[in-house]
Amino acid sequence: MRIIGRYGALHGGEPGFWSLAFVYVWTGAHHLLHGPISQWLQTISIVFSVMLLILAWAVVYNFIAPMKGQWRQLNDNVSFKFLMSGTIFYLLACCQGPMHSLRSVNAIVSKTDWISRRPASPTTTGTTTAACPAPAG
Repeated sequence: MRIIGRYGALHGGEPGFWSLAFVYVWTGAHHLLHGPISQWLQTISIVFSVMLLILAWAVVYNFIAPMKGQWRQLNDNVSFKFLMSGTIFYLLACCQGPMHSLRSVNAIVSKTDWISRRPASPTTTGTTTAACPAPAG
């Protein structure tokens, strides 16, 4: 049983990859909005972060378009279920970053734990290891 029905929409894969590679490089500064970087760099990172929405939709379209007429496989094919679940969650994750890059949204959520990031360690929170309690035992 084939998962991919047509090949036509997959021609967008290479331009989509290189577009993501070019645009994504410029988005990192949106993590420092309202911080110690210049306004022009913040603005550039916001613009490129919003451009990522377009590219994310293009990548998702590239996954979904060849499935025209094949959606009945969703009931039977486990691989297809994983592929489509991953595609939907990829789209949701790609929408979170550009949304957080907007200054009005970032002013609210950047100081909360809603932003996905690694857990804070004593070196990243500004405390020293001497201020941390000693391990039990």
